[in-house]
Amino acid sequence: MKYSFVTDRIEVRGLRENDKPRYIVNGTAILANKPHIYEYIKNKDGSVKTLKNIFTPNCIKSIKEQAKHKSLFIDIQHELVRNASIKALAKGKGYSEEEMKQLDNMLKRKMLPLAKLNDIDIEGDELKIYTELNPMFRELDEDSKNYFDAVWYSLENKYLNGISANFGEFKYAFDEHNNMVIDDVEILGFSYLDAAAGHEHSITEVAIRALEEGKN
Repeated sequence: MKYSFVTDRIEVRGLRENDKPRYIVNGTAILANKPHIYEYIKNKDGSVKTLKNIFTPNCIKSIKEQAKHKSLFIDIQHELVRNASIKALAKGKGYSEEEMKQLDNMLKRKMLPLAKLNDIDIEGDELKIYTELNPMFRELDEDSKNYFDAVWYSLENKYLNGISANFGEFKYAFDEHNNMVIDDVEILGFSYLDAAAGHEHSITEVAIRALEEGKN
């Protein structure tokens, strides 16, 4: 099961360190005790029903603890989850072994990861994540350079304006108001994406800072 939501804040900074640029992307990934809309359902009468979930502070603490012991991926637009779904759908559809191999090659990730998770922290009821793009990714080949530059430009200019979490299994509970809440969850990774932020989840800061370090 995949569950995603969009960050309420994202910060983008451009740094340089020892002649190698550092591409830092930070954001707020989860707010505890606040309903998150995860699906819209259109009713027959034309009205729209929203399905919401609430993450508990315990869930946020669990995600931070998991991040200490497991490797979490960072991708674009849920690419890794989408590719896994495509391969799963293709299985058992009569494709030959060679065709499945070709599909796997087309969906295969690059040799180097595009980005990594540097840290996770908790401030109040907010889960902060600190990520960094891999500058060596753009040096693989011309296609990788173009892709990397397009991603970075999209982050700088808010075409990619959110950070979405990718989850596995959930553990539910009920709060004091008898609302079903998510009290624990398996965290798989995070995605940069372009989902439009709502009024309550608007981006509050985008900071681009270019610093020359070690050249004084």
